[in-house]
Amino acid sequence: MTRAQSVKFTNFVSQDGNYRFDYEIDEKLYSITLSHNTQTFLPETVQKTILFNLGMCYLIDLVELVVPEKIHINFFLTDLQLQFWKSLYQEVAKEKMCIYQLDLALLDVEWQTNYEGQSIPVVSLDDQKLRALCLTGGKESLTLLKLLKNQDDLMLFFLNPETSVHRQKVFDRVKSQFITVRTISNRLEVFKELEKKYQTSLGSGVDMAHLIFNSMLLGCKYVMIGNEYSSNYPNVMYQGYMINHQYIKSIHFAQKINRYIDQCVTTDFEYYSPFFGLYELKIASKLFADEEFLEVWTSCNQTTPEINFCSNCAKCAFTYLA
Repeated sequence: MTRAQSVKFTNFVSQDGNYRFDYEIDEKLYSITLSHNTQTFLPETVQKTILFNLGMCYLIDLVELVVPEKIHINFFLTDLQLQFWKSLYQEVAKEKMCIYQLDLALLDVEWQTNYEGQSIPVVSLDDQKLRALCLTGGKESLTLLKLLKNQDDLMLFFLNPETSVHRQKVFDRVKSQFITVRTISNRLEVFKELEKKYQTSLGSGVDMAHLIFNSMLLGCKYVMIGNEYSSNYPNVMYQGYMINHQYIKSIHFAQKINRYIDQCVTTDFEYYSPFFGLYELKIASKLFADEEFLEVWTSCNQTTPEINFCSNCAKCAFTYLA
């Protein structure tokens, strides 16, 4: 891969439910757009705080892609805010460094903030009532839907379902039965352009953080994501550090981001997984108790519009045994 010299988060813009986040990578402008199939009713001042944090999620994805020498944020951040995002980058990027056999010291980059820039205040979401359930089409999220489908305050949320065959199948299956919201974004197009230019690829990313702040922007008070107990265990030792490719799904990340949200964003919101205490076999037993949602369910990364399982990979083998 080719390393970038600098990545800069310059600005974000909001207009009539359409959002744009601007970045400069080696002095070239890249804009990531975002909208939803429904509009938020939060006050503009509250939206700005949440949008800044969504912009930081995109920033972490971008810097994980190009592993820059310098990162500049054109806003004023407290030490607490800056430390959270620096720590998150280092945690999620370790797996990529292992895959590319790069020195972990490359993650100790220079971070700069604008001490005269706009500060990001803590806001109130006290009037919000909805609970978001984030769906992917995997057994954990569909099992959660089975358990919670009769709750009146439930909103189903999808992150770019059109980019995944099985997420789109699930979205089409449930959109007429529940309050269902999806994101519309060009982020993968931007990522693909950068992958080609820098001969790189995105690692684990920070999709859990995207789900959390999108749900918050849509007026939810809680967000549930079906992350299981096994996600807490690291996978490999690399250059003296244990690396967990599922760190972003772990209870350790949940504790850190909930603490960050409480101290830096709002005291009226929480992310949790009802499955943090359950192993995969227990979750599977609940999913397989009947055939509901099985026609759209998968745990395979090689799905196509015609098949939910390739029947030729390790995940398919594990799923069959479960």
